[in-house]
Amino acid sequence: MLFDTQSPNRRRFVQVTFAMLAILMGGGLVLFGIGSNTGDGGLADALNSGQTIDETAKKNAEAAEKVLAANPKDEAAAAKLAKARVSIASQSAFDANGQVVEDGGATMIAAADNAWTKYLALGPARPDGSTAILFSSFYASPGVQQYDKAARALEAVLVTRKPSSGLYAQLALYALASGNADKAKEAKARAIDLATSPERAKAIEEQLDQIEQDLKKQQEAAAKAQEEAGGAGGGSTTPTLPTLPTLQ
Repeated sequence: MLFDTQSPNRRRFVQVTFAMLAILMGGGLVLFGIGSNTGDGGLADALNSGQTIDETAKKNAEAAEKVLAANPKDEAAAAKLAKARVSIASQSAFDANGQVVEDGGATMIAAADNAWTKYLALGPARPDGSTAILFSSFYASPGVQQYDKAARALEAVLVTRKPSSGLYAQLALYALASGNADKAKEAKARAIDLATSPERAKAIEEQLDQIEQDLKKQQEAAAKAQEEAGGAGGGSTTPTLPTLPTLQ
């Protein structure tokens, strides 16, 4: 993982990585309307839906696996397993700050990633929104940082929820972080169009423009730091996810 900081070059890479995360999280404070009364239905609102993580996740995973053993195409069981796996990984794979992958954490992350990928491979016409929300946040977390998958999970959320400027602004942000300029442009336009006021539309446009500039600088710095660190880093081997239903 990225967080072996013994090497000076590796430390530089980690510093740049967290600078990028700061941009993403700072952008979310305005784009989601955190601390405001915008009521735009941002991802932060969705994540405050009462989800809890506890030992029942392990029991849910075991129960779902039994169902899937008998019927591998059971979408409900596949969604249940994915939600349980991401709950377990979110709770136990990282340190107290959610940044460093603990011993055994990589296995939990891979299990969650695999469960979600297999669920989407079943081609659900209406993906499980609550599970998709968890994965969107999970993939964007410091210990994972797979923004392309965070964007894909958020697209699954958008299939199940009323479109909002907050969610589309977040999709644009994830797309920018993953280097998908076309998706970022499209999501940005939707976020601006769905804004609840001209002032918010302007704020979203200006902030996404600034984030795009900042991320470009950070990504260039990260690439340089990674090169200096001898190509440190890694990525998921999860195959390309199937196309989700067209967003309305």
